[in-house]
Amino acid sequence: MNKCFITKLPSSVDNDNLPVLGQLRINWSKQSDLTDNDARAIGLATNDSITVKVSGAHLTDNTLTSNLGNTKTITAADSTVWLYVSNDSDAVLTIDNKYSLTCLDFISPNKGGLKRSVKFDINDIKYCTALTTLGLTNTQVSGDISALSNLTNPTTFNLSNTQVSGDISAISQLTTLTTLSLSNTQVSGNISAVSNLTNLINLGLSNTQVSGDISAISQLTAIANLYLANANVSGNIDSLANLTKLTSLTDFKGLSLTGDMSKIPAGVRFISQYGRKVSTNFTWAAKGRQNATLLAMDGNVPFDTTSMDNMLIDQATCTFKPTDILPLTKIVVTGTRTSASDAAVAAIQNMGVTIVGVTKQA
Repeated sequence: MNKCFITKLPSSVDNDNLPVLGQLRINWSKQSDLTDNDARAIGLATNDSITVKVSGAHLTDNTLTSNLGNTKTITAADSTVWLYVSNDSDAVLTIDNKYSLTCLDFISPNKGGLKRSVKFDINDIKYCTALTTLGLTNTQVSGDISALSNLTNPTTFNLSNTQVSGDISAISQLTTLTTLSLSNTQVSGNISAVSNLTNLINLGLSNTQVSGDISAISQLTAIANLYLANANVSGNIDSLANLTKLTSLTDFKGLSLTGDMSKIPAGVRFISQYGRKVSTNFTWAAKGRQNATLLAMDGNVPFDTTSMDNMLIDQATCTFKPTDILPLTKIVVTGTRTSASDAAVAAIQNMGVTIVGVTKQA
């Protein structure tokens, strides 16, 4: 005769530490070094309805002085709602109906640089397919970015300065992305994974293990801000020629790039080549970058004599916007020039720009 063991489980369990289906659980530690109250902010939006609960602390305002209770309901009728969590002690934030989330953002406007003591695994949002905005910069969030591959129409991934990892190829089909910031993470893979993300405006891969040829981004013509410092990227800088909207302080430190520097898009103000991993001179085509924005340079950018003259002559035709940002007021290169660029040097100096590292041939 077969026997079985039968037991009766209690109908309810009073244990807030147990996972609940459909609930997102976020650990939020007390910050002893809190310098800005916005480090305690979270922005949420939903296409349905969610209830946010806080234990161990309470909801508050941006002064962190009011006690607004422990529960907040947000509906689809609301735009992104910004909540503040008190800094009294370690807190646990729970969000029910997580699958309806469209925005999960810890980066309050213009406060991206704040350290946030938030911790969870992004695998916990694997099936939150409605998410369009994910702002986790400077948190302790971890996990493999493959968890984000299920999202259907994401636009913004701000994951820089987190503990996330994984191969960037996992998000290669998320073509609705306009911002992809993975700098200072453990993400790896080949940069070719972003070649189809043609809606990207902001791309940050600095200080990652991403490698490959820079030509992979040559068709990302919407890009305005590009950060690749100390990624293992190489190739010909000519690949940037089509990125005509690029304007940011483009940081190429530690890369292995060669080619014609005059192909840098006309709106770019600055390029750094500190830690460049190849010693080959850059070139600069005659009349290759005239009447553009003056291109400040740092990192002893090397040119042969002809290219040095061409660069200086072109730069003299460019527009310089006075600034207090010192690197934007210098052209730091290495090489020689001839008397052909005498007038250009004078014109550049008259703009208030300092030229460093150029020796005139006798």
